Amino acid sequence: IQILLAFNFTNFQTKINLVLQKKIFTNMMGFKFKSINSVGEEIFLKTMQEISSNSLDREDIEYQKMDSKNSSLDYFKELKAQNFVPRFWELAYFKNDLVGLIISQIENDDTGSISYIGILPKMRGEKYIDKLILHSIDNLDNKKRIIAETDINNNPMIKAFSRNGFVEYDKTHIFKKKLI
Repeated sequence: IQILLAFNFTNFQTKINLVLQKKIFTNMMGFKFKSINSVGEEIFLKTMQEISSNSLDREDIEYQKMDSKNSSLDYFKELKAQNFVPRFWELAYFKNDLVGLIISQIENDDTGSISYIGILPKMRGEKYIDKLILHSIDNLDNKKRIIAETDINNNPMIKAFSRNGFVEYDKTHIFKKKLI
C-alpha cells in the first residue's frame, strides 16, 4: 500500500471480504424469487440500475457520475461473462412487490459467492436484504465456502452480512492513478 501511495496512486476503494461462518435459518414466507429467464434481461437490468443509482458502494457512485445506464450495463455484462447460471440471477418479490435482486455465482468446485445484491431504494430499511442473503446461501448450499464483499463504507450491508452468519476475513484495496 505504501509503495503505491508513494507513486501517487490513490486508495480509491476498500472492500471488506466476508465468508459465511454460520448458517442462519429463517422463514421466507411472503417471498418469491424469479430468475432472469422468467423476467427478462431488460427488467433485470433496469432493477440493477435503480439499485445502483442510490448505492453506498464507492465504485457504483463513481460509475453513476459518469453514466448510470451504461455503467450498469457494463457491470451486468462483466458479471454475466464470469459464470452465468440463470437460476442464480433473481429478482426478489415480497407479497408481489419487487424489492431487490441477487446474483449468486459459482467460483469453483468448493466456493460460491454473492456477487451482487441490492434492495430498491424505496424498499430499504425493512431488512429485506436478510431474506436475499439467506436465499443466496440456500442456492449455494452445496458449496463448502460462501463468500461476499462490500464497500468498507456500506455499514448497512456489513451489518446485514454479519446478522446472517458472515465474518470478515480480509480487505481488498483498489488503487487508481490519474494518467496524463
